[in-house]
Amino acid sequence: MASTATNNNTDITKISKVASGSYRCEIDFSQLEKINIGEYITSPSFLAGGHEWSITCYPLGNKERTNDAYLSLFLDLRTDSKDVSAIFDFNLLDKNGRPSATQSNRTCHVFEKSGYGWGWPKFVRVEDLKGSYVIDNHFVIVCTITVLSASACPVVVPSSDLHLHFGKLLEDKETADVTFDVNGELFHVHRLVLATRSPVFKAELYGTMHEHNSTEIKIYDMEPLVFRSLLHFIYTDSLPDDNNGDDDDDSSLIMDDIMMTQHLLVAADRYALDRLKSMCEAKLYKTVTVDTVATTLAIAEQHNCHQLKEVCIDFTAVPGNYTKIASTDGYDHLKLCCPLIIEDIQHKLNETSIDELRCEESGTESPCQSVKPI
Repeated sequence: MASTATNNNTDITKISKVASGSYRCEIDFSQLEKINIGEYITSPSFLAGGHEWSITCYPLGNKERTNDAYLSLFLDLRTDSKDVSAIFDFNLLDKNGRPSATQSNRTCHVFEKSGYGWGWPKFVRVEDLKGSYVIDNHFVIVCTITVLSASACPVVVPSSDLHLHFGKLLEDKETADVTFDVNGELFHVHRLVLATRSPVFKAELYGTMHEHNSTEIKIYDMEPLVFRSLLHFIYTDSLPDDNNGDDDDDSSLIMDDIMMTQHLLVAADRYALDRLKSMCEAKLYKTVTVDTVATTLAIAEQHNCHQLKEVCIDFTAVPGNYTKIASTDGYDHLKLCCPLIIEDIQHKLNETSIDELRCEESGTESPCQSVKPI
C-alpha cells in the first residue's frame, strides 16, 4: 500500500489511453535526480471500469529499506467508493515500444476505499530501468485495469437443495440402521443423523443410555404423527406443510394443527431441538384461541417458553375471554398442574379491572377494551 510521503512534482507524468482499460504513463527520467527516497510522483487521474484511478511512482523506493535501488509502483483508487475489486498489471515498454516480459506484474486486489493504493515496492531495479527502458530521458509504463463486478457474473448459483436430499434419505429404508417403534408404527432412520442433530438422541444411540448394537427402540409416550414431524425437522430443518394444503378456514383443521404444534413443542424440548422448539413457540404465539390457550399456557410454563407464557396470560386476562376460557377442560387442567399461573392470571385480571375503573372515572376509553383474540 502506498505510504504517505512527499509529492515531489505531479507535472512530470502524463497519461494517455492506449486501448479499452489500458493507460500509458510517460515519465521524465531526468527529473528523478531531484527526488529522494520516499518521495513520489503521481499521474493525472483516469477512468477505468466506472472508477477514477491514478498511478503513484516512487523513483527511488517508497521506504528506506529499498536502498534507492528499486522503483516502487502503485495503483491508487480515487473514486469515493468502497471494496472495488480489480485485476491490474504494470508493464514497462522496452526500446522497441513492446511490453517487457521480465518487467511485468499482475495482481487481483480489493481496494477498500478512496485513497487506497496497492502495488509493488520493488517493481524494477533503477539500474535496469536506466539500461533498458529509458529513451530520450523518458520511460513508459502501461497499466491495464479490469474492474470486477459481482452483478456481471454470468454464473447462476442454484439454491441449496441439501434439505431435499436429506428428506429423501428419511425415506430410504435400505441405508437406515436403527428402527423406532412409536406406539406400533415403525420408523427406519439413521442413527448418525439423529445423533448429530440432537444431544439426547446421541446419548440414547451412542452413549450409556442404550445398547450400541440395538437396532430397535420403543417409544410409548408419543403419537406417531408427532414423531414423524420430529423426524421431518431433523432431516430437513423445517416444519411439515400445514394441513397438507387443505382449506385453512376449516376450524377443525386449525384446532388439530394447534394441538399438533403443542405436542411437537413438547417433543422438541424433550430432545433438545431448540430451533424446532422456537418455531413451534412462534407458531403458537400467533394462533392463541379461547379453546387452546389454557393448554398452551400449561405447556409454556412447563417447558420454559416465557414469551408464549406472557401472551397467553394477557389473552386470558381479557375479561371477555376469561369467562369463556374458565369453562374449558383445559383451564381445569391448568389449575391442577400449574396453580401459580392461576394466581398470575387473577393478578392480571385485577390490574385490568383497576385500569378500566380509572378510565371510566376519567371518561376515556380503556386500553384493554381494544384487546382482541389473536
